[in-house]
Amino acid sequence: MLGLHAYAHSGWIQKFDHQVPVLVAYVAFSLTLGVAAGLVCGRTLPAMVVTFIGYVGIRGWIEGYVRPYYLPPLTRPVAMGTPINLGSSDLVLSGFGSIRTMTAYEVYRPAERFWTYQAIESGIFLALAAILLGLSLYWICRRIG
Repeated sequence: MLGLHAYAHSGWIQKFDHQVPVLVAYVAFSLTLGVAAGLVCGRTLPAMVVTFIGYVGIRGWIEGYVRPYYLPPLTRPVAMGTPINLGSSDLVLSGFGSIRTMTAYEVYRPAERFWTYQAIESGIFLALAAILLGLSLYWICRRIG
């Protein structure tokens, strides 16, 4: 839980959702979700509610439970007594026995991975949009035929 909290308060979250690749993927996903909900519900207001709840739910689930595991975080040893900013990384203490064997590690996600995370999340949302588009076309063909 500390890892998600530290991840959420790093600078990534504030900048991540506003970059072009993932923003376009979010728009494509929400648009196809709205189209699919409109086709299935057949009424405007229920389709809008389904779209809103679906979009917020899936975005929240991916942001909170999937995004932190796209790539494994890196670790580096930190000297004992060195202050660690928990707002930008996690602190993991490991060791057994006496205090002399205890080592502190800083767990972090380097800034170089920002665009990799953008590509992964964009791919996820574009794949979901493609699936929804396919289901929508199937639904239309089934109604016509």
